[in-house]
Amino acid sequence: MERLQRFALWTLQPKVGLPLALMLCLAASPFVYRATRLTSLPDCGHPFDVEAFGTQDVPDAENAFVEYRAAAKLYKETPFSEADMESFDKASKEGWSGANENVRKWVADNRACLEVWRRGTKKTDALYHQPKDLTLHTEMPLIQTARSCAQLMRLEGFRLEETGDLDAAWGWYHAMFRSGRHIGKRGSLIERLVGMAIHPIAAEAIANWAKHDKLTSDQLRQAIDELQDAYAMTAPASISYKCECLSLEKLIASLLLPDFADKASTLGKLELFLRNEPEVGRRVMRQVFANWLTQADHPRHMRTPQVPGDLGIYERDPTLTYHPDSLPPEQIKEFTSKSIVVAMLLPAMSMVETASSREQSRQNALTTMLALRLHRLETGHLPDTLDELVEAGILESVPIDPWHPTGKPLRYHRKNQTATVYSLGKNGIDDGGNFDTGSRKSSDIGFDIQPAKSNDEP
Repeated sequence: MERLQRFALWTLQPKVGLPLALMLCLAASPFVYRATRLTSLPDCGHPFDVEAFGTQDVPDAENAFVEYRAAAKLYKETPFSEADMESFDKASKEGWSGANENVRKWVADNRACLEVWRRGTKKTDALYHQPKDLTLHTEMPLIQTARSCAQLMRLEGFRLEETGDLDAAWGWYHAMFRSGRHIGKRGSLIERLVGMAIHPIAAEAIANWAKHDKLTSDQLRQAIDELQDAYAMTAPASISYKCECLSLEKLIASLLLPDFADKASTLGKLELFLRNEPEVGRRVMRQVFANWLTQADHPRHMRTPQVPGDLGIYERDPTLTYHPDSLPPEQIKEFTSKSIVVAMLLPAMSMVETASSREQSRQNALTTMLALRLHRLETGHLPDTLDELVEAGILESVPIDPWHPTGKPLRYHRKNQTATVYSLGKNGIDDGGNFDTGSRKSSDIGFDIQPAKSNDEP
């Protein structure tokens, strides 16, 4: 007891107590700093029902990936030289006549693969892997095969167009279009983007197909109906957000595993410790995804405004009831800047939102372009306004421009027997239907309607 008293008295001496207190403060400061990192940052929990969403039930009879897996085993890669690649690019722009012998051999070697793949495109649903099993390292070999098959189907359609078999050509373009809807159905960010990348390939092929003067009203009506039905298969954007959220949760959790600890540098582990990562990142990520999911499935013009920043966080929707631990958007934005985990992982998600709106613009313009061609075929002239397409019973309503702030219809300019239908694009500026993708000033998205071409034309 006396020793404790003497020690206490000794520590109270200024020349001992002050340095000791300073040392204790310095030792405690990292832990205090760590604790402050979570101040005012509640854990709002999972932004959706993880258990219910994580396991999806898609019977084999409805699952396109049953055939896609079988087709992938039949796929044959053909080595392309630089000259072959130039020929492939030429064929993609000009049609089958631009394909050299090696490109044509690639198509011929893969007809067995394409037939099986095409059977899969006729199915109503698709599930590549269960959402609960997704990680950033999940192998997706079928996704690359899907890209290749889309290119092959386009070339096969070009070949059939050259022979004058427009019905058979349409069958391949329709199959290619549907496969893009399947690829992004219940997958990760990468899968969704690949599915979206197939859309412009199919849309361009369909637009060129629609130029033929031998097409009948029945063929065009069938194309419009089947195209609309196929696009209706597109999964809500929230599905991709949820899949990516599950994947990122696993990645964040892995930062605590021994495997990561063995690979990370001492400074790296120290920085994560001081920043209270990955806990800060996990909480911020949940806040961000909870915010995104309130608006993800709304048309762009019906979403609440976004606060400035790279993540595109939305202002609160007054019509919704938010979780008690859900933070206001400005606070979420503030916390995102404090998490190195979030800074590394989440900015790429903005690509989904932008690509989705671009796809919707292209889809609306494509459907309208086909409707305009049908109207001219049946009446001998283009309509003065897009409303006439509804009056004629070709479309149920005039498609909107997703990039217009109030969701107004697509732009339509007519000049004699030519016309242009288009969306304003990301910049929100009417560039007069200029589709020059190489121009930084222009970003309109749409199609020109020219006089029909003869089947003898390239």
